[in-house]
Amino acid sequence: MIADLYGGEAFDTERRVAPGRFVWKQAAAAAFRFKRTLEAHERVLVARLEALQAAVASFGTGGILGSLVGAAEMADRLGRQLYNRTQEIVVAGRALSVDEAQKQTLDWQREAAQPIIAGYRAHLSRVSERARLRFVPVAHGEDSSLFLLDTPLGDPRGRQHQSGGAVLVAQGESGRLADEARAFVTESHNLQRLAIVHVLHAPAEPAVLATLDQKWRTDLAVQMSRELPGLDVGRVLEVGVVPLHEDWPAGDVAARWGDILLQQLLFRAGWAALAITPSWPAGDLAGVIGSADDRDGTEPLAAVLKRWLAGHARILRVAPDSTETAELVAAFVDAMRSPEIRGAIALPLPYVEPLEDLSEQMVRRAGGELDKEGRVTALAQGLIGRRELVPILDATAEIQSDLLPRVLGDGGRAIVVAPASWEARDTDGRLLSTLTFTLQSSGVQRA
Repeated sequence: MIADLYGGEAFDTERRVAPGRFVWKQAAAAAFRFKRTLEAHERVLVARLEALQAAVASFGTGGILGSLVGAAEMADRLGRQLYNRTQEIVVAGRALSVDEAQKQTLDWQREAAQPIIAGYRAHLSRVSERARLRFVPVAHGEDSSLFLLDTPLGDPRGRQHQSGGAVLVAQGESGRLADEARAFVTESHNLQRLAIVHVLHAPAEPAVLATLDQKWRTDLAVQMSRELPGLDVGRVLEVGVVPLHEDWPAGDVAARWGDILLQQLLFRAGWAALAITPSWPAGDLAGVIGSADDRDGTEPLAAVLKRWLAGHARILRVAPDSTETAELVAAFVDAMRSPEIRGAIALPLPYVEPLEDLSEQMVRRAGGELDKEGRVTALAQGLIGRRELVPILDATAEIQSDLLPRVLGDGGRAIVVAPASWEARDTDGRLLSTLTFTLQSSGVQRA
């Protein structure tokens, strides 16, 4: 009984009293609202309804995406209904059965899915319009969708296709997504690289976002482990997770919403394009050897590159031998194809308008066309700042002294082909941490 009175807010809990004692509120009888102890399955239902209420509030009046999605009226109505239903469960005199709780969970999830799906649709449409990207529907459900990014690689499904790489966009959290993705991989006989960018709206459940990477790896473990015909390398899966609101502050979301998804798609498309296929003329990287200044002896270029990517040095400086610089740059791009190197791709850095040009290169690889009126440089800057895009700079020719620091910003890193006397400095003139690799091979050999 005492517990019921506490739960019903009949006691003044702000007054300090001795343990085991209590003070009645003024007009305690009028203030008292009976709240019974909920059954375990009812507590699960209430928690789910509260999470759904938080989710639809994002699209309602004053919500962070309310002015961008166009579902404010629907979201406001659902928010009120979810709140009222939660209160009804708490004060009801009769407990819900397990079956009733499960049915209500499914019914309310179906209702709440409507503004959330509208949010997913608006998000993808915004990205598509900005970079002229195209998406091929793979599967649709009540609260989830799966799309293939339509890149120059084409659709890998079909036994004769040789593209080797694909990017899927998943929306929502239905269990059917994994089934559809497994079917996609099974039908893609020559798929070597698969990137999944999963967009999920779960503002009250951040732990769900944190588990998606491992969940996808578990769900696709069997399909990704199957051998590829005619190749000595295995399939590789990369997963990117994007919250629907992209974690933008309220003041930036109207202008920046979609930027993170676009950057993820561009990076993943560039990564997928490095897939190894039977028709790919692999470079003989084993013949590219040299010595790094952080250890004794010689080692292959690929081993040094992998160690540098895992380390802290911002610059990998390569002191060339007689090898043509263009061949050396191509060798680094080839080295990035290694299944052991994940989370980064490399592109040659142009001298003129480098950030604009890199952005355009990335968009073309994704099958799109850049909107020149948009924030062109922000695309490449975001990827470089997260160290997903690594520029390769030929500094054997005369270049502007501020080119590299302007491109790298505060956190980017680069591969620089330059003589041993060349130094990398930031905008304040401070030396950037550098790992130097001196070639000792007779040149890059091509298979």
